[in-house]
Amino acid sequence: MNSFPRHIHFGSEDNVIEDHVLEENVSPEGNFRRFMEWVRGLLRN
Repeated sequence: MNSFPRHIHFGSEDNVIEDHVLEENVSPEGNFRRFMEWVRGLLRN
C-alpha cells in the first residue's frame, strides 16, 4: 500500500487515503490543530 504507514481511513475502513495532514516533526498539539483545520475544510465543502 502506498500510504503505509501514514494513512487515513476516510469515511470507512475500506477507503484508505495517504496522510498529507500530519507531519512527523510537529508537536502533538500542532498536529491536532492541523487535523482540525483539515476537518473544518471538509465540513465547509
